[in-house]
Amino acid sequence: MDTLKPAEKPAESTEFAAMRNEVAAVRREKLDHELEKLIDQGRLLPLLKAEVLTFAAGLDMAGTVSFSDGVEATQRDWFMGYLAKQPKVVSFGAMDLGDDPFSTTPNQRQGGNIPDGYHADRSQDALLTSARRIVQDKGVSFSDALDVAMKEAR
Repeated sequence: MDTLKPAEKPAESTEFAAMRNEVAAVRREKLDHELEKLIDQGRLLPLLKAEVLTFAAGLDMAGTVSFSDGVEATQRDWFMGYLAKQPKVVSFGAMDLGDDPFSTTPNQRQGGNIPDGYHADRSQDALLTSARRIVQDKGVSFSDALDVAMKEAR
């Protein structure tokens, strides 16, 4: 019998192996570029890039998957499309929150720049002012000064 055992398979030619590695490197570079775009858009956290790149590089590019709406895509194309449709998970860049609200007196803070979705509770401004005065006068920590101010307020 002339059957080949798994260990006796003919070796890949060096040229073919080099070409296959080159194609894999080009595909991985393309994936890396696509993932960078997703990171720039805030749809993928930079922390996850290496893991997602390794996962996506291992997905099948030959066969297609058919979906109920009639769309066919390779596993990798579907996965990359799925990531592109995700909502933003992070916004990069500077965010102007205005002046430090604790660097001014309560009266000056009334018209302060408070970010959308946030509310400043003004009911404790007197307590805050008193605690700051105690910190300056006695040189204690803010926590200790707040305890003293709360006792004085009772």
